[in-house]
Amino acid sequence: MNVNARRVAADILFNVYKNNAYLNEELKLLRAKSVLGETDIRFVNELTNGVIKNKLRIDYIISKNISIKLKKVSLYVLAIIECAVYQFIYMDKVPNSAAVNEAVNLTKTRNLRKSSGFVNGVLRNIANNYINTKYPEQKNEFLSIYYSFPVWLVDRWIKEFGEERAENIIIALNEKSDLCFRANILKTDVNTLVDMLNGEGCDAQIFNHEKCTDIDYLAMCNSVNNIQSLKSYKDGLFYVQDFAAALTVEVLDVKPGMTVVDMCAAPGGKTTHIAEKMQNQGKIYAFDIHEHKINRINENACRLGINIIEAKAADSTVNINSLNGMADRVLVDAPCSGLGIIRRKPDIKYSRTTEDLSTLSKIGYNILDNAKNYVKTGGIIVYSTCTIEKCENDDVIDKFLDNNKNFIKRKITSYNKTNEGSITLYPDIDDCDGFYICKLEKVSD
Repeated sequence: MNVNARRVAADILFNVYKNNAYLNEELKLLRAKSVLGETDIRFVNELTNGVIKNKLRIDYIISKNISIKLKKVSLYVLAIIECAVYQFIYMDKVPNSAAVNEAVNLTKTRNLRKSSGFVNGVLRNIANNYINTKYPEQKNEFLSIYYSFPVWLVDRWIKEFGEERAENIIIALNEKSDLCFRANILKTDVNTLVDMLNGEGCDAQIFNHEKCTDIDYLAMCNSVNNIQSLKSYKDGLFYVQDFAAALTVEVLDVKPGMTVVDMCAAPGGKTTHIAEKMQNQGKIYAFDIHEHKINRINENACRLGINIIEAKAADSTVNINSLNGMADRVLVDAPCSGLGIIRRKPDIKYSRTTEDLSTLSKIGYNILDNAKNYVKTGGIIVYSTCTIEKCENDDVIDKFLDNNKNFIKRKITSYNKTNEGSITLYPDIDDCDGFYICKLEKVSD
């Protein structure tokens, strides 16, 4: 692996730390620039995601092997050291000596020659000693550092689930996530898609979930080249979508010719899925509060061959009178903490606070309270989030039902899990993203 890939990884981490950049967006930019080959890009992806995912543990080990406080180490030098330590612990194919030498060389090439001796000494010390690192004995502190989850979140989950279950959830959220492709049923089927993906060099197979037989259009890819360069992608034959997100649309139970409102639609994954289930017949009104994200919805719809979506920028807490009573179905995929998709976006766990949970719960409720105006009597609202936090999920629904007696929960039949109208999917027991789905019916005006 050449030093350029390590330099790019350090540059990305530095930008994440200094400018609060989103790791996923940085990696998308890297692919768009095509400055590295595919092998190097995969290396950068693993290195940056790995460092972020395991940052608390890595920084703990570093702090035990330097004579100064960690906060006094420059951010770029810290990124270089973190990358090397990640390789020590998690990448068996990279010899420790090679990781040290490349880190020192990188330090010299980035006008940090004065720091090269420091980097060399620290890394050689860590390479020899990290395996003997002693972690805190207190369970919550151990889980926080060893698995790199903020202690407030560990405490919260221990209180709700107990120590053993909390640890299982944390472990599951640290595992590598499957990459699922939703076959565009307007153009192809999953068997044909799998054959095409394998023909394009992807290691693809049909995805099946033992608790849900309704979803028979997902392909799972264990190895994939640049997705956007695939002919099958350019031809609109698939959309990247996790099982839990697909299940949300199944619960919505749309039919051709319906009128649907998608309250929080960008970038359009569930919106386009709804259109496909409707056989591109009917009408979908798709909203997002951010103007620049509307283009993403339209671009995805165009690529997939969908023309029934009317997307516009709008605050979904504010009522649009012309839509009142018009919708057969309403999807409220509410803004949330995202704590159920940490395995896909590991930086989320460091940026969230307890105050965020409270704020987002209120926003979710206000959007749902507006959504009730759009749905017809006998129509369905599905409320979903990608979090397992009760305050963002069941508490929002309970408050809504208390204030709106003309709505009731309807049992979710698309998934084999005991429920009375809502389910929480957990990564440790449901083998998918952490997700919440609730099905509400308007039974009277």
